[in-house]
Amino acid sequence: MYNSIAFRLFLALSLCAAPLAAHADAITYTVTSTASGSLDGTSFSNALVTITGSADTSNITSPIAGIYLSDLTTTVSVAGVGSDTLTDTIHVVSNQLNPVGGFGDVSTNSALLFAVNSAFSSYDLSTAFGPVSGLASYNAGAGYATTSGSFVIDSASGATFVATAAAPAIPEPSSLLLLTTGVMGVAGAVKRKLA
Repeated sequence: MYNSIAFRLFLALSLCAAPLAAHADAITYTVTSTASGSLDGTSFSNALVTITGSADTSNITSPIAGIYLSDLTTTVSVAGVGSDTLTDTIHVVSNQLNPVGGFGDVSTNSALLFAVNSAFSSYDLSTAFGPVSGLASYNAGAGYATTSGSFVIDSASGATFVATAAAPAIPEPSSLLLLTTGVMGVAGAVKRKLA
């Protein structure tokens, strides 16, 4: 009889603990720069350019020691011009060997926009980070496909990288009430069986 009660208690606690299992977190990566170029055929000069993408930390890979990357859907926004979604495969990258962090286009194997800073020598994309500013690294004049045309950076004065972790999910009060009621019910049943 004790084994049956112990098993039920173990099962109940296991079910209660299941939602608390480890999970990956969502992180939004952003690189900003004052730059000149064009977005979808509209030229801009010395405008704030913001490139943003979100990824799940479980998708981070390290193909070479010291280099971390993750595929993501990326948008580019240019102040006074508009925004668009990049259609090529884009990686967010942290290179610890040549300390840079930012976005690269896998399709063209080129740097979209990176910030150069020694702080990247220990960053692996898995946590919130920054803001970190430094020189801008990019391929001047290269075109990157968007849903409405292309995005081109001709010049950039510097770059800032930020990784922002999503707020953890907080259980709603009714879920907590249901969990508490279940635990109390199991505790009551165990108490009655042992008495």
